[in-house]
Amino acid sequence: MNAAVYARVSTSEQKDRGYSLGSQVKECRAYAERKGFNIIAEFQDDISGATRLDEREGGKELIRLIEARQVQAVIVYRIDRLSRPPEDEASRLLTTIEHFARHGVTLHDCESGPIRNDMASIFITFFKGLAASQERAAIKERSMRGKREKARAGKWVGAWAPFGYRKVGKSREAHLVIDEAEAATVRRIFNLYTGRYGGKPLTLNAIARILSDEGIPTPGRAMGAGKVWLASTITESIIDRRAYIGEFSFDGIKAHFPELAIIDSETWQAAQVQRLHNKARARRHRPGECYLMSARMLCTCGGAINGSSVKGWKGRIYRYYRCSRARHDGAKAGCTLGRLNADEIDARAWAWLVGIIENDARLDEVIEDMAAQAQRDIGPFQLELGDVAKMLDKAEGKIARLIKGFGDADDDVIASAIKREINDTRKLQGALERRRDELEALIVNTDISPMMKDEIKAIARQARSRIREGGTAENKRELFEALDCRGQLIRDDSGSLKVRISCGLGTTSDLISIDSTSY
Repeated sequence: MNAAVYARVSTSEQKDRGYSLGSQVKECRAYAERKGFNIIAEFQDDISGATRLDEREGGKELIRLIEARQVQAVIVYRIDRLSRPPEDEASRLLTTIEHFARHGVTLHDCESGPIRNDMASIFITFFKGLAASQERAAIKERSMRGKREKARAGKWVGAWAPFGYRKVGKSREAHLVIDEAEAATVRRIFNLYTGRYGGKPLTLNAIARILSDEGIPTPGRAMGAGKVWLASTITESIIDRRAYIGEFSFDGIKAHFPELAIIDSETWQAAQVQRLHNKARARRHRPGECYLMSARMLCTCGGAINGSSVKGWKGRIYRYYRCSRARHDGAKAGCTLGRLNADEIDARAWAWLVGIIENDARLDEVIEDMAAQAQRDIGPFQLELGDVAKMLDKAEGKIARLIKGFGDADDDVIASAIKREINDTRKLQGALERRRDELEALIVNTDISPMMKDEIKAIARQARSRIREGGTAENKRELFEALDCRGQLIRDDSGSLKVRISCGLGTTSDLISIDSTSY
């Protein structure tokens, strides 16, 4: 029998309990050897158990293997390695096991063996999952309570020292001291940004270039490939941080440590004023720049595509799009996408939208494509809904039998035990009913009904009238936002860069060619 091993750990569990991925895999291999299983794949995730299995990298691969029917068993060290959902989603573990069973796969727990698809196993599994969820919540609450008490006592709370400080001591005795070398960089950043001591205020990008060129370590305490200063780093890690005037906070509890102030309040306030001034100046100097697809398009690497501009020969403005993950000055790693001609992309995206809205036949085609895609998306929900319905039938049948037994019981001890089991089974029933309601809502909201098709056509007619009225670039941008137009960059088989545009009216099956070397 072919089997797959799945191991999961969160960083805190590995630190506190020793649930290393290696030790879990070792136990699973030993279990497989005892059972005579042939392990053909092993998957590992370092992530919270509250994250759905199909949202984890290793979990996705495991599900693909199961749905391809390449394994008949999945082995986990403990059941909570597969899933430890929040208490109000405790039924998720049951539907996962049911999904495995539908593809001929049995889940095996190294501690308790195979988890079968009968009511007794379902019952035990549910309460194991519920106990794990409650344990997770209790651990989190104890941890937060201790941290809040520490903050109220005026002590520093945190795992990592902010840039400019060093952590001294361990556990409850841990506290911060100023790191003079990093503190000098903090003071320099504030001085450069505010133009202190008679200098001209520098932009965030200019400061980032200076620090990167000088090889000054970033707040991540590292230099090298991709480890450069960015404008966002300076804003989020330095300019916005009140810690530099000695003000720290945790979960709404504020504490003041004058001895940890690196700059004075006047300098910090001057930086906030300068930031507001820079924002207002940026708005004034870009009155005509409107990007239809800025922050509405994703790169092939998954990064957001943003609009920008550069002033060229004789003051000509060149508008372009660039990936937010693109290489920055001094970086050796990052997205290699070049600058994309914003005028070209915006014109083609606008033409695509007009082509759909103005052409009734094309609009009908797009709507039907949407409906077909919706049916494909609904498929997994419908399968899970069927699994939930079967488990609900089993739970309801068990409750009916227990109630009959309770009525027939003459012994008070037996009657009390039956009553407890009825209450426990009703907890299971309640969890399944909540998941059933969620799935039914997902199906209704995903489906493209005839009424929704009519609504889409009505939206298109309204948009059509707005298009015919003409308008400014800002009017076009407003229409793109109203219709939730989005783009996805892809590379075709020949390596050419293209974009697939979609919106609330549908997704094009055509790929729009663009030139990545325009600027």
